[in-house]
Amino acid sequence: MDLVRYEIKKCLRHSPFRKVVIFIILFHCAATTFLLFQKENGVSWVSLAGSSDEMSRQFYENQIEEAKAYPQFVEQVLSEDDRLRQSTLFSDPGSYAFLNSERKAEYYGKLSHRQFQLQPAFSLSFILQEPVSLVMVLIFIIFSAYSLLIKEKEDHLEPLLMPIPRYKTKAAVHKFISLFLMGSGMFIFLELLKWGISLSLLGWKCDLSLPIQTVMGFLYVPYAMSAGSFLAVYLSMKAFITLFFLLFISAIVVRLNQGPAFYLCIILLFGAEIGLYTKIVNESFLILLKYVNLAALLQFNQYLSAFMSVPIGNYPIEICYLIILTCLLGVVSSGIFFRYATKHPKPEIKRNWRLNLKHDFPPRSLLNYEFRKFWMNGENLFIFIALIILQSFYCWQYSPYIGKDEYYYQQFSFQLQGTLDERQTKWAANQNQYYAGIQSQISKLYEQYADKKMDQRTLEREVFTLTLNLESMEGYQRAEQQMEQLQSLGKTEYVYETPVIQIFKAKEEILLKAGFLFLAISFWIAAAVGRDNALQMNHLIRIYEQRKHKVDVQKRKIVYFVSGGVYSFLFLSTVIVKLNYYEANILSYSAANVLALGVSLPFSILGLLFILFVLGLGYVIIFDEVLFRLTSGQRNRNSALWTNIGLSVIFLMILGSLLSL
Repeated sequence: MDLVRYEIKKCLRHSPFRKVVIFIILFHCAATTFLLFQKENGVSWVSLAGSSDEMSRQFYENQIEEAKAYPQFVEQVLSEDDRLRQSTLFSDPGSYAFLNSERKAEYYGKLSHRQFQLQPAFSLSFILQEPVSLVMVLIFIIFSAYSLLIKEKEDHLEPLLMPIPRYKTKAAVHKFISLFLMGSGMFIFLELLKWGISLSLLGWKCDLSLPIQTVMGFLYVPYAMSAGSFLAVYLSMKAFITLFFLLFISAIVVRLNQGPAFYLCIILLFGAEIGLYTKIVNESFLILLKYVNLAALLQFNQYLSAFMSVPIGNYPIEICYLIILTCLLGVVSSGIFFRYATKHPKPEIKRNWRLNLKHDFPPRSLLNYEFRKFWMNGENLFIFIALIILQSFYCWQYSPYIGKDEYYYQQFSFQLQGTLDERQTKWAANQNQYYAGIQSQISKLYEQYADKKMDQRTLEREVFTLTLNLESMEGYQRAEQQMEQLQSLGKTEYVYETPVIQIFKAKEEILLKAGFLFLAISFWIAAAVGRDNALQMNHLIRIYEQRKHKVDVQKRKIVYFVSGGVYSFLFLSTVIVKLNYYEANILSYSAANVLALGVSLPFSILGLLFILFVLGLGYVIIFDEVLFRLTSGQRNRNSALWTNIGLSVIFLMILGSLLSL
């Protein structure tokens, strides 16, 4: 523990570190006090606790009335979920909507027929909703990680200590222990500081043995637990998220040697995460990235106060459990990566067993040599496998939201799909007659009610039953309009167009996957160019090869082959998954024009997909060539990487503009 104590003292004696710590503490105090006095809709926490004005008293009375109406709220939730599971659209027991509704009803069923009386626990309510302290702890961890792990490298002390046996592993472990102790200490201190400020201004009028629903702002928590148990869960999750940030930041900082690069990496990472969190809507297929997200972790307390879930495949998982699972996987993976990055390799004596063989092998070609060298770089292989796994996971869990009207439109399109003839016309006439008969029955029911031959309760029940049979009418009318439009244009085939639109107009998805692919290519080219240039391989190559450009040509071929292969996998797997998800057989499109887009084209949808595939492949090759030409002379791999990332952003902006046309 002497080294741990030394590392902590070294940080505390560093003047900028002390200034940052003082700034974090003062800012946390100021932010907490500001939130307590800040008025929202004319009411602040301090005025609410003191009942200092009429608006605050009225707001608190409204909260009390809302708590008294809780049994009606639970009854409404249970009845709506029961009606949803009985509808045609969500009646499949294996669907996400059915399972999610069933889970929600199970939680609120335990709270039915319970009456809650609101208690004036303003300080506890503020503590559970306050968003500042976790952000302050994260900022402290980032700066502490820089002071412990990077500043020593910037001061050129690490090369002097490296000859000491096993220095790198031991020093990194002790530095992480120091970071853990300082981060935990700051976490506890800021929590106590928050409690002290809130208790001094709001007081403590809370009974922790009462249900959490009696605390203002937590009436709709779906869990039957006491306020004390809920507080324990809140603090445990907050501590676990802090541990995740400790390991996550350590895994990043251990691979970097310069402070600006570290801070830039953190800014870009959190900026991208905040962008995903704010831009992804709940109906998007990227909903999982919205909550498996660093920004979501910083405001985890929002997801404890209500029932919220997201689909993984067709299985609903609550967001609070998803956050715990994210932190658990993050802690394990970050710990493994940190251990791998700091492991000091032991010297080993390796025998070249091939020397004992009596067989002569022909010399390998230059392309074979460069290809093997490309894959021997573990980072290149890791990025390649990560892309394949991400795309495979996307294909496995692809389950976009299909509304009621879209579902029925799909089913009616399957009935009408094919060659347009008398069959579709007769079927549409029969369907119109069916809906007209139901509407006629509803009209007769209202006539009976007007003649007082039926009471209102019976009328509502009968009308509701008949209305369920009309819920598919809008989807049918959409399919009928599509058929009539095609017939008026002289078309001969009916094609269900939604899967085609999902493929051609998924701008958000295309840009995301292109971004991942461009980042991977940027790293591959930087690694292929920067490593050889840093070692001045051009001088070594001239010993046996006078024309260095041949090596560059081979590198180009390899990057073209790998990037083109990954692009092909992304494109083809996405197309096949979407067509299969919407039950659109690819072979059925091979003989049909692109009728769904309303454009008369002389080639089939497969031909159009092939043209789009070729255009995308050409765009990737152009991107490869531009990056090669602009970074081929750089000796620093990091400089080449940042140059490539900047060019990737430009190419993504151009691609976004093309998709918007």
